[in-house]
Amino acid sequence: MTLPLPRLLLLTTLLVLGLPLLLPSPLRAEGGSGSGGGSSALKEHLLIVYNNLSPDSLSLARYYAKARGIPDDRILGIDAPLEEEINRAQYEKQIRAPIDDYLVRKRWIKRAPGQFPLGQNKTLDVSLAIENKIWCIVLMKGIPLKIAHDPSVQETPTAVAELNTNAASVDSELTLLPLQGLPIIGVMPNPFYLLGFKRSFDELDALQMILVGRLDGPTANDVRRMIDDAKLAEQNRLAGRVEIDTRGLDKASSGYFSGDKMLLDSVPYFRREGMEIEVDTKPDLFPDNLPWTNVALYAGWYAGNAKGPFMREVKDGSTSEPAFAKGAIAYHIHSYDAATLRSDKENWAGPLLAKGAAATMGAVYEPYLDFMPHWDDFSRRILDGESFIEAGYGSQKVLSWMTTFVGDPLYTPFGLPTDKAIAVSGPGKHRDLLLIQSLRRQLNAAGSAEDDTDNLNDLKERLKTVAQDPKLTTAGWEGYGDLMSDPRLLPANTTVAQAYEKAFNTATSLEDQERTNLKAAKAYQNRFRLKDAKRVLLLQLNRYPNESVYYGLMDYYKQVMNSDGIPSAAGNTSAPSLSGTALPPAVAPSAAPAISSPALAKPEAP
Repeated sequence: MTLPLPRLLLLTTLLVLGLPLLLPSPLRAEGGSGSGGGSSALKEHLLIVYNNLSPDSLSLARYYAKARGIPDDRILGIDAPLEEEINRAQYEKQIRAPIDDYLVRKRWIKRAPGQFPLGQNKTLDVSLAIENKIWCIVLMKGIPLKIAHDPSVQETPTAVAELNTNAASVDSELTLLPLQGLPIIGVMPNPFYLLGFKRSFDELDALQMILVGRLDGPTANDVRRMIDDAKLAEQNRLAGRVEIDTRGLDKASSGYFSGDKMLLDSVPYFRREGMEIEVDTKPDLFPDNLPWTNVALYAGWYAGNAKGPFMREVKDGSTSEPAFAKGAIAYHIHSYDAATLRSDKENWAGPLLAKGAAATMGAVYEPYLDFMPHWDDFSRRILDGESFIEAGYGSQKVLSWMTTFVGDPLYTPFGLPTDKAIAVSGPGKHRDLLLIQSLRRQLNAAGSAEDDTDNLNDLKERLKTVAQDPKLTTAGWEGYGDLMSDPRLLPANTTVAQAYEKAFNTATSLEDQERTNLKAAKAYQNRFRLKDAKRVLLLQLNRYPNESVYYGLMDYYKQVMNSDGIPSAAGNTSAPSLSGTALPPAVAPSAAPAISSPALAKPEAP
């Protein structure tokens, strides 16, 4: 399980190593110097590394190089083992050494003798970089993932028993390539982790570390799609829903509350941007039978293997739609969430990528909770326009440890401002998602109906314009209904229900139909219009009876049939969430009805 490492223990660890958590300036050997760079410069300092012995590795390296315009001399092939897990000797001889030799031969890295502080007035003689032109390394599918603990390595143990291992992810171990001669046991503080500050990686940072990520996944086709989706999403700005799944832990009684806290602390960042966000605070994971679509970001915990709405099977030719938007970033906190990337069923990283995510992150061995990527820090940085790899390492406290960042490191999903993205987008779902996000951002920033009349009146006028658009899509009508449910804009009336019904009538995917149908029915019931609620529900129940049972429409129809006409909590449409008390309990996958329609395959049992 993911074990918490108390903050006091973290600080003690760093003090024992002789380094503060936040390094005020880079470690330098004599003669080191440099000036600022920026995330846009990462591409000019990026090296692609592939495995000569892996069938797909070279072709994927070339595919990525072409997509990002990386020259041939920054594509390096090495003869690495084919297994995901290797030993320390294999790492040193077949991965670290050939990469370092290439950097030295190309004169991209230069070192000089220096000393590294170990604490208690002790130092270690090391080689420190005085120049490094490689700031980022991308490991392609085929490069080993993790280094097993080697008990034969003799080093002085750390003062913290939990950190007395030399196991690590290959990626995290390579981050310290600019510094040679460091201890390999335990962790090293990450100088790029600066809590509360936004800054881009530059050549001063590159004297201490390299940002190392990988393009990997269950299949070569998954990797190609990840590359394509990331580039497409950043050209148009990533848009869609945010799903946060906490465990509902109590701060006073749980040592694991920090896991919930990092998820909850990200919520204000997404609301500031106007993104639609759903936060689950129940102990269980999101149930399987939620009709999710357009999920741009997901973060949650805690289960050993992937499960939930994004794991549904989407067959060719069906009307079902994947849960993830193109370019989605997904992260599930678990001790071994990235223990393998080659399976589409084991752990989390591989399945999330196989189901459509473009990027993920996780641990290859037990990392301890505080030494995993912090989702709140990652969210803040990625929304501020940083690249995936910068936001990743900006959320990771330590190096030479267990984390891997999987996805295009240059992927910058929020680099294009929302207003500009709307302006360059043609009519369609993506434009409507961005447009609703812009309106929601204005609504989230507004005050009360009494104190912020001008802003709210302006928003009402903008919403009128939206409703008059003849090309408005399902996403636009659904978002319009969600916004109009806010009592500051309009007292609850049939406008909301009609918007959801229009969303339902324009929906082409099964999941969009199920979700908007339920919203429309609830909105009608909320206005005492039970005949309309029944009418809408029957449209979908007659069209897809088995699927509608699975997604909860039949249970809700029974509630409406037995209703006395008084709106209940289940009929409240002011919140777009579908995972609260409004929905009936999830149908267990093993008890889900046989689905006769080709629209949706039966979800697999966990």
